[in-house]
Amino acid sequence: MLTAAALERDKVRGLRGGADDYITKPFSSEEFLARGETSLRRASITPEGSESLVYQDAEITIDYPRHKVAVRGQTIELTPTEFRLLATLTENAGRVLSQDQLLDRVWGQDYVESADVVRLYVGYLRRKIELDPSSPKLIETSRGFGYRYRKP
Repeated sequence: MLTAAALERDKVRGLRGGADDYITKPFSSEEFLARGETSLRRASITPEGSESLVYQDAEITIDYPRHKVAVRGQTIELTPTEFRLLATLTENAGRVLSQDQLLDRVWGQDYVESADVVRLYVGYLRRKIELDPSSPKLIETSRGFGYRYRKP
C-alpha cells in the first residue's frame, strides 16, 4: 500500500487487510525501489511442496525461474510474451482457455487492444514448438471457445 495514513492502526489494518507492504508518504525513490525489489524477491521464492519450478512432458520442458524452454530436447528461444503464453497453456494443460482468459493472464487485465493478438501469438508459438505448425498437436484450437495445450 502507498498511502498518507501513517498511524500505527492504519498500518496494522492495511497489513491485516492483505497488503504485502505499507509505505507512507512522503517516501524517497530509493526506499520505494528497495521495497519493490524486496517484494519481487519474495514473490520469486517458491516454498517446498508448492508449485513445481519445472514443467515437463514428452515434448516440452519449461524451467520457469530461468525462462528456458526445450522442445524435444532442443533449447528454443521465446519472447517474454511467448513464454508467458506457453506457461499459461501448460499450467492449464487439458483445459480450454478463452481468448479473454489468455489476454488477462498473459497480457494483463489492462490490455485494451484487439483479442486478435492471442491468435497471432498462438501462431508464433506453434511455429516454434509444433512438428507441423499447419496441423498442430500440442496447442489445439477449440473453435468458438479458445485454445488448449494437449499434454502428449
